[in-house]
Amino acid sequence: IAELSAATPNTIAFIHRWRDQTARPGVDDTVWDVYGRRYGLQDSDRTRRPALELLSAYLKTGQNVFAVPLATRQPLHMPWFIILGWFLIAAVAILYASSPRFRFMVPRYFVAHGFFRNAVREAREVLPIVSTAMLTIMGCSVGLIGTQVFLTLHDTAPVKYLVGGLSFQTQSVIYAMLTKPLLSVFLLGSIALLAMSAWMGLWMIVASRRAPLLPSQALMLGVWSRWQLLLLLPMAMSIHSLPAESALGWVGLLLVLWIGTAFWASFRTTFDLVKITNCSPMAAGLVWLFNPLCLGALAILVLLIIERDQAAFLWHLATRN
Repeated sequence: IAELSAATPNTIAFIHRWRDQTARPGVDDTVWDVYGRRYGLQDSDRTRRPALELLSAYLKTGQNVFAVPLATRQPLHMPWFIILGWFLIAAVAILYASSPRFRFMVPRYFVAHGFFRNAVREAREVLPIVSTAMLTIMGCSVGLIGTQVFLTLHDTAPVKYLVGGLSFQTQSVIYAMLTKPLLSVFLLGSIALLAMSAWMGLWMIVASRRAPLLPSQALMLGVWSRWQLLLLLPMAMSIHSLPAESALGWVGLLLVLWIGTAFWASFRTTFDLVKITNCSPMAAGLVWLFNPLCLGALAILVLLIIERDQAAFLWHLATRN
């Protein structure tokens, strides 16, 4: 304190704590930020961090330029991210090259979609093994894209504000996702797979009243409509190499495209299932509303209406971040 006072006699400094402490849930949460990071000038063992040397030099000499390496967005530069993304694309190419029936159905899906639906209705070309493999690939793609979005936006003011309002246990999970992005990929991918499986199971229950729907038929219609994820993968893989300012803009575009293609895929799946099962439009509409994406959008809309002040503050943070 004396050293600081002598160096800056006309400066007022507010000091919370010199040294890191071990946080306990509900007791010492304030010594951590929302992602569990600590910013003490000393660690819990009184080891001086480089930041303390820089602060001391600045206060004593006024020097504000230091020859230190800039911080890098290390989680975004992990080579496994690129490797896993290209592995997923290569897996689709291998499936296409090794399965004649797959090669036969792909042109039908894009060029003659009515013939594709007829083949699925008659269960002649449902390709359960290929569709299961594609389901896994799509789940991993969702995990990769979601992780890229999270790693790029996690330090923005709106996201930190949202995370700060969560419980300590939830913040711990999010911090684990931040420090171990591979865990984030599999966690988000697993959630996406479970959500889609539950929705397709609901379709099978509703459609069984008119026409029996086999799991392989529901799987094929649900998975193939999400082919756009393969186009978004290269975009997500390339964002990591961009500067932080450019990365934010591209991630915003990626997020818009991701949500838009997800809604389109749910519409396409619902339309195909109505054509195949002759389900009533009202029942189809109700089942579509139970789509996880629709439920999430409705939940967010309700929260925004209820918490108008919080929503206005979030908008304030987002437009000034």
